[in-house]
Amino acid sequence: MNQAVKIRGAARPRAATSDAIRDACVAELTERGYHALSMESVARRAGVGKGALYRRWPDRAAMVVAVVEEITRILRPELAFDADDLESDLTLFAASVDRWLHDPRIIADLVSVGVRDADLSASLTAAVVAVLGPTREALCERAARRGDPDPADAMADITGAVFWRRAVMHHNLTDDDMARLARRAAQGATGSRVD
Repeated sequence: MNQAVKIRGAARPRAATSDAIRDACVAELTERGYHALSMESVARRAGVGKGALYRRWPDRAAMVVAVVEEITRILRPELAFDADDLESDLTLFAASVDRWLHDPRIIADLVSVGVRDADLSASLTAAVVAVLGPTREALCERAARRGDPDPADAMADITGAVFWRRAVMHHNLTDDDMARLARRAAQGATGSRVD
């Protein structure tokens, strides 16, 4: 009698397992939030044993930080653009932030949790800065070469505006919205008249 034996965990290629875990963690964060997320719920959704998670991370906080870092890293190639002027750089940056916040519930929930959990907040901040820091530095260096002002504050303003519109106002931003945000941020950075 030939019966198929279902092998869990190790039988899947590592990349497929990692992708399944990432997707499951994102889905759990989106649907249930950080406080309801557990290693068990992520493992069940990913179709792997809990051991597959614990071999990678010691706890859910470490797993969530790693997943946030990974979904941030996915955007890094999009942020490696080379525009001709500050406003164009900021327009592309705004569109990238909007894609990163495609479902703002995750970041909003983690910001809320971070208010009460300083260690998690610090770990998440370090993970995002580690990925986006080099892009921010490249944009600042490019602006300096062009003689433009430092765009760091404008980038923070854009990130806040996109987050507010996505997470609080539940508004999907258009290309025109991105261009308007970038134009205003560039005008603020250069001290020129804001329309």
